[in-house]
Amino acid sequence: MNSKQFDVPLIVWTLIVAASPFYIFPSGMPQIGDYLYAFYGCGLIAVRLSSQWSPAIRRLLPFVIYGVVINIAWYVVCSNIDFLFSAAFLTFNFVVFSAASHLTEALGPRKVIRATLLGLLAGTLFQEFTALTASHVRFAGTFHNPNQLAAFVVVTLCFVSIAFRRNAIMRWMIPMTIAGVLCGFHLLVLTLSRAGILAGISLVVMTVLADLRKMVVLSILVIIVGLTGTQFDVLGRIETRFASRRVSLARELEIRGVSRLWNYPEYLLLGAGEGADHRFREGTRTGLEIHNTAAVVLFSYGIIGAGLSIAVVRAIYCNDPGSLRYMLPLFMYSLTHNTIRQTEIWVLVAIALSLDAVSRKKGPSLEL
Repeated sequence: MNSKQFDVPLIVWTLIVAASPFYIFPSGMPQIGDYLYAFYGCGLIAVRLSSQWSPAIRRLLPFVIYGVVINIAWYVVCSNIDFLFSAAFLTFNFVVFSAASHLTEALGPRKVIRATLLGLLAGTLFQEFTALTASHVRFAGTFHNPNQLAAFVVVTLCFVSIAFRRNAIMRWMIPMTIAGVLCGFHLLVLTLSRAGILAGISLVVMTVLADLRKMVVLSILVIIVGLTGTQFDVLGRIETRFASRRVSLARELEIRGVSRLWNYPEYLLLGAGEGADHRFREGTRTGLEIHNTAAVVLFSYGIIGAGLSIAVVRAIYCNDPGSLRYMLPLFMYSLTHNTIRQTEIWVLVAIALSLDAVSRKKGPSLEL
């Protein structure tokens, strides 16, 4: 391994990414990884590793500014502190986004993809290690709930696909990557997350259709079935969970809070902000969080905010349509979950917006 393959900033970045899955503080509070991301991001912004602001930052900044302004405005109206927390989360994730963008501009997308992937794989492998003694009905690892673990794994699998496409996986990384993919699918099954499992399956299908190592993918599926079919009767539990949640589409949209879009259309222009959910009623319940990322953006930040976020997605597509395709499983997962605060997703978006600087060669790297 060439000693110049990793710069000190990238080593620190890898360690921070690897620490991000460890949730030890109460839900809704910043975790260890969040503090590390924040300090590191502020440091990079201060020293400005790149000679100028990243184009990726300029693309996302309008949405972040609008989101912060809307949340502060609603705080003034409602005096609900949740709006300030939402504004703070947007600001924090923008700092992380900026850090990833600065690293990418200064050191090159391939190195940053590689460093980020190593951190994600290390986190995934540790989750698998903790699963060896797990006895929970739905496994959550070091996260607070199974859906957070599922989101982390889906992001990791998306990163693996993009790294292969972008020739960022070196020979010495291949065994760790294969192990991480195997463990990732195994963890998705253990979480019993319907959205996570379907997102993982969709990624496999797209990989097979793209003719990328079909036999390897099929072998992985066989191994996954063997691993999960014998542990805690997981396959039976998956079937039971899918069967138990069969409801009509209208009811599903109500449960997920998506029906708020047509029940309260007066908020769709400027947005209702993220907070004070007690203002809204879905069926017989009030105060529900919307469990659909697109609906969260549209309802919380209105048509204006949605338009600004669509501009970001369009920029990713213009940089590399193939990379956006391999992010589709993450978009599928977000159909039933609010992923706007998942830090790893902001890192993924930051790097995806900077991929135009990388050669478009496909396949794993054979660098030594």
